[in-house]
Amino acid sequence: MDSSTSSDSKTVRETKARTFYLGTDRLKRLDRLYKEMSLEYEIEFEEDLPKNDAFYGAVIDAVCNRTTIEEELGLTDDTEEEST
Repeated sequence: MDSSTSSDSKTVRETKARTFYLGTDRLKRLDRLYKEMSLEYEIEFEEDLPKNDAFYGAVIDAVCNRTTIEEELGLTDDTEEEST
């Protein structure tokens, strides 16, 4: 799980904050996406998906790395990727 490894050892004081202003529709979609990813993550790893450390990090990393959130969270099956 690459998305959380960069921030796992950092405290809140060691990180920088950014504020995003999202419309109600986008915020609802983001919250719904977190719930979906959280369930997949719990099924795969048998633990909760940390919202700030892992989920938001994976969202940003997916955009910056031009990957998917699933890839960033380690939720993709390598055999699926090879067959495409």
